[in-house]
Amino acid sequence: MKNWQIWFVGCVSLLLFGCATGGSSNQANAIKAEPEKSRAQLQFQLGQLSDVVWLRTGDIIFVDSNLPLTSDNPITQANIKTDLRYQIHLAQKRLDEVNRRVQMRYQQDEVLDLLTINLIGLELNGTDFSINYLEQSIVLVKGEMKVWNLALGDNSQRSIKLVLVYSETGELFIEGQGVLTVSPWMSKEPFLTSVHWFEQSVRSQGRLNLTLQPSLGDQN
Repeated sequence: MKNWQIWFVGCVSLLLFGCATGGSSNQANAIKAEPEKSRAQLQFQLGQLSDVVWLRTGDIIFVDSNLPLTSDNPITQANIKTDLRYQIHLAQKRLDEVNRRVQMRYQQDEVLDLLTINLIGLELNGTDFSINYLEQSIVLVKGEMKVWNLALGDNSQRSIKLVLVYSETGELFIEGQGVLTVSPWMSKEPFLTSVHWFEQSVRSQGRLNLTLQPSLGDQN
């Protein structure tokens, strides 16, 4: 999913760069590019929402449309944007439904719905960091997306924010990368996993080696 986002952002960047250079020689081309820029932004927003829906539910959003991706016709341009806004509305509605299910699961007592991840060790780009000052555990229920805030060391001002998803399909994702299949038979022993850290960017900011220990149910 991250590779697709990088490719798409690259395409959008090239599109906008081409529009800007054309506009310097022909103002009419710059004005004409504005509807296309808006379409690209809507398409990117829909892509981001589709990624989150897939991570949290395992469902793929299929966008069916009889409209072209782009057009020189102002009426068609308006219809394309209207269609994209409607698809964005549907995707957001799917996420709202997931959020409701997440709240319900917190009120229920289902062992498989509650996952605790303990952090045993952390290495960033080959450098080990003390675990004495880290937020060493995080709890999620199925369908939930959370940000795990990790402070690096005692006096360090640097921190790492990791996006975690416990999918309704039973997969644990860190930064959009699958690291664990949750089941009653999974090992409770610590395991080592390696992920690219994106820090809410489209480019990897480094590689994290994480030693994690999973457990199911209420640990209190």
